Amino acid sequence: MAQAILFARTGWMTFYSGSQKGDERPIGGGAYTRKAIGAELFNFKINGDRVYGFFEPAAQSHKVRLERVVPAAGGDQLQGVLVVFIARNSESGGQQIVGWYRNATVYREMRSSDAGERMHDGKSFPFTFEAKASDACLLPTRLRTFAVPSGRSGFGQSNVCYPLEADGSVKKAIWISKAAQFVDAYKGENLLEDAAAEASQDVEVLLEDTLEMAAGFEANPRIRKAIEDYAMELAKKHFGKDGLGYVVEDKSKQESYGKRLVPTVWTKRE
Repeated sequence: MAQAILFARTGWMTFYSGSQKGDERPIGGGAYTRKAIGAELFNFKINGDRVYGFFEPAAQSHKVRLERVVPAAGGDQLQGVLVVFIARNSESGGQQIVGWYRNATVYREMRSSDAGERMHDGKSFPFTFEAKASDACLLPTRLRTFAVPSGRSGFGQSNVCYPLEADGSVKKAIWISKAAQFVDAYKGENLLEDAAAEASQDVEVLLEDTLEMAAGFEANPRIRKAIEDYAMELAKKHFGKDGLGYVVEDKSKQESYGKRLVPTVWTKRE
């Protein structure tokens, strides 16, 4: 396989950027996250110009088998690896690609974050690999559509999936090459570049669903206005959260499309 690639399973989150006032924590990804905060909490938190990721490679050794990524790998690190994050969807239960690091440096053993990149409630969490933030992509939840199979030929019970078998042979799993192709071809939205990509669809879906229930449009102007106001309030609450970098300023107006009105939504101030 030309591309050095590694698949890491983590808990399911939306932003992976640290605690958002306690309202987001990893779901799934192992027994540990059921009782405590998992270190993947920070997997897409930008520190300077870098991101620092974590997954639990093995229950006993806690080491990443670099030689199962590149046969000749030696030493304590491997550079130029495509690390693809897999998580079990908290709603559907299926495993899906949630994001990736290109050109990552993967460490054989976990490293401490002495610089405070990964702190939560005074506790420092380790990391297993790192990359430039510009080489990282976190998919909006609605675009996490690439399904990763489970079982013997899929992503099994371990939290890591290597492209090579223990004997050095290439793993016979078609989904691995297809996953690499998916990442290579992806040109869509990235929550690291635009956090609004997550909430904007939520508001759109709310409007679409409500209007569909009214046979495609809502004739009553008072109901229309209530729907639009509610959608705007959802947007304000989301973008007003700490850490998203938005200053909420309502500049909404209404544009008529026949009998259907839609709001002009929020803007981001640089």
